[in-house]
Amino acid sequence: MADLNVNDINKALETNTPDFEDGIQIATAKRIKADCIITRNKKDLENNPFPLFTPEEAVKQFI
Repeated sequence: MADLNVNDINKALETNTPDFEDGIQIATAKRIKADCIITRNKKDLENNPFPLFTPEEAVKQFI
């Protein structure tokens, strides 16, 4: 989990994601240089530069 700032919101408005909240996740992940995004909804985040994992996949991958 990462903090959210106004720049993330502005960058999210510039993304081509179908959902604004998904755009916020991508913008924040870029800012903090995340290694991946963990989400229950991989379908809506398909067009992003990060590997996607469901919570179950993340547990198997990282534990």
